[in-house]
Amino acid sequence: MGETTFQEALQAFLRKSKFYQQLKAEELQSVWPEIVGQVAAKHTQELRIAQHVLYISTNVAPLRAEFQYQKETIKQRVNEALQFNLVKDVVVR
Repeated sequence: MGETTFQEALQAFLRKSKFYQQLKAEELQSVWPEIVGQVAAKHTQELRIAQHVLYISTNVAPLRAEFQYQKETIKQRVNEALQFNLVKDVVVR
């Protein structure tokens, strides 16, 4: 009746920890080109997650507009790629 293995308990604990969230935020750097494409990734200057907000900055105006337009899609694809519901909002600068 509802027994949890040690591994399941450990995974649940890690998912709630800030360390796990930081680990997933670091993982984002490596999967970013798969999410937005090589060209967009190359022109991304800042990519960080803080307080469940993904911050993206670029100095390419058309790319900034596209990121702005695709915020919801980016959020979904990042969470999917990380297999963790980490990003709740996206801010494009």
